Amino acid sequence: MPSPSRRARLAIATCLCLCAGGAARASSLQDDLTRCLVSHVTPADEDVMVTWTFALIALSPKLKPYTVLTETQRAAITQSWADLHTRLLTKDCRTETMLVLKAEGELGIIPGLKTIAGGAMRAMLATPEGHAGAIDSTKLYRNTPQMDALRAEAGLPPNPK
Repeated sequence: MPSPSRRARLAIATCLCLCAGGAARASSLQDDLTRCLVSHVTPADEDVMVTWTFALIALSPKLKPYTVLTETQRAAITQSWADLHTRLLTKDCRTETMLVLKAEGELGIIPGLKTIAGGAMRAMLATPEGHAGAIDSTKLYRNTPQMDALRAEAGLPPNPK
């Protein structure tokens, strides 16, 4: 059974996949908003997004036993996240947000928000600790007899142990 920290990393990686995937073709207005959002997100903003994502994932009944997060902490994290999005959408990228809202409604801003959330998650995983955790996690399935057999069947060399 994976350790609590591995479960947390898996949950974060899963969130990254969900945040980064599945968006429909964005309009040029959405593209403009996305470019604006990306250009205004700072490393501190990325920290806010990753922390909020963790706090959200930690609400899962399956993960709750592995986290210690008070309601006061969760409220502060959520407020920071809301303040960040308010700043980005109403100040930093006000013009682009207004154009998307007029043309497409509130759902039109989602692709841009998914992009910056995915970027924050990639930045978190790009840390030495995140990278090492991802490598450790992949070793759990890559170094199995089943994967060795599948590689051989595909004509690939064995995975170096």
